[in-house]
Amino acid sequence: MSALLNHNERAEISWKGRTINQITSSVQKNGNYADTVTSTNIFRALPLKLYRRELAANIPTKQGCVNSRFSSSIDVFNQPGGSVVLSGNETNIDTFGQSNTLEYSAPGNLNDTYGCGGGAASSYNCAEQNARRRCRSSGVIKRVYDPARSEIAYFTNTNQYLVSRSKTFLQNQYRHVRPNDVSIVTNPLVNKETYSPNGISHCPKAYIAAGSNVFYYYWIDASGGAGDFNNPAKRYTVTIAPGYYDVHGLDAAFKNVMYQNSHYFIYNPTHSNVFLVNIIYNNTNDCVELQTFSSALFTGTDYSRPPSAVWSMPTIHAVPVYSIPATGFRDIVGFSAGFYPDVAANSGANIVSPKTSYGALSNLSHTIYPAYSIMYYKPSNNRFAVQGGVSSSDMTQRVKYETISRNGLAFSNALGAQVGSAMSYGISNQVYTQKDKLGYPVTLTPVIDKYTGVMKKVANGRLAGQCASAPNG
Repeated sequence: MSALLNHNERAEISWKGRTINQITSSVQKNGNYADTVTSTNIFRALPLKLYRRELAANIPTKQGCVNSRFSSSIDVFNQPGGSVVLSGNETNIDTFGQSNTLEYSAPGNLNDTYGCGGGAASSYNCAEQNARRRCRSSGVIKRVYDPARSEIAYFTNTNQYLVSRSKTFLQNQYRHVRPNDVSIVTNPLVNKETYSPNGISHCPKAYIAAGSNVFYYYWIDASGGAGDFNNPAKRYTVTIAPGYYDVHGLDAAFKNVMYQNSHYFIYNPTHSNVFLVNIIYNNTNDCVELQTFSSALFTGTDYSRPPSAVWSMPTIHAVPVYSIPATGFRDIVGFSAGFYPDVAANSGANIVSPKTSYGALSNLSHTIYPAYSIMYYKPSNNRFAVQGGVSSSDMTQRVKYETISRNGLAFSNALGAQVGSAMSYGISNQVYTQKDKLGYPVTLTPVIDKYTGVMKKVANGRLAGQCASAPNG
């Protein structure tokens, strides 16, 4: 900047319509491009067939190098002759365009996709916007955040990309055990727990927009009547606030609506609220599962209705009913439009036997998932708990450890647990030797008194049995 002081200000170069009118060099391979009409290359010394960088090389397309590179580095761009800026009024530029530019798609035909306005123009195809976006910014990158994952949407290195996928070594060095939601469709004893990587979860959430955020449900008092499920008075609307949700957030929003409608039970010993519906994620089948529980599970003195409830306990055992509309909500949860249980085909489908419940798995593709990624810990090398082979030093160390542990077990069977624990890496609940049981004696030093000539025992610089005298005064 100091070199420009006391000089006239540089004139700004205006943009040249639909193109930047700039030609950059490219790497091309020399060849024998003979003119088939005049044969001007006959008996001439032709260049060697090697690669070189040329500026606006006029090479036929059918004879050009298929591996030519039109991209240039900053150093090549800045070197003398690395680029040419045209004034825009060159001969035939407005008609036929120029090599290595985006002016025209064909001679004489204007390509509107590279324009900056009108027709199919887009700011991403505009040469002016592309040039402004590619200006160097001293390493400063505009932070663009992905609201579905609450993190940056653009990664500048491999480590950031691996962190976003929970694939780094530090994230997988420690594993967290997460209990699965108990399914009533599949075997509840299968895969009761899963592993998740260490660190912050980077799983994307599904966006529920307005117009796709409404579904319905029927409470347990809507059972029995033939027309109850066609009666709008028995149907309750669930409106989810637009935003990003995982399956647990959607379930919490649903239960919040049921809480406002007083559609739950109170567990009297703990005064906690118990709901009859659940929206969970079935990790065994990789599906969304809708659950409804029978009212027979909440009878007796332990459960009671909320004080603000205006509904009465039905005389039959029934479950609540989901009603999925034919809107975008069905694509979020993966359930086709209809009733769950299917009361449209059978009006008594929600009437169940005592202590039975109903569950359904999604029958369409869904966009909502849990709030964490599942990691399957199944190393191929179970002996070392790693994936793949190990080094020779690790193998030698493992053999030493197993030999010592095996010998300790053999000594424990023959001579007792104390000896086996002392001979191996284990820790016994009992002490090892007799000295450990009785304690180690204090070390005494024989000292002959210089005044009386009597030998005395001194422990830690003090006569044995002698106590420290109190200070005078």
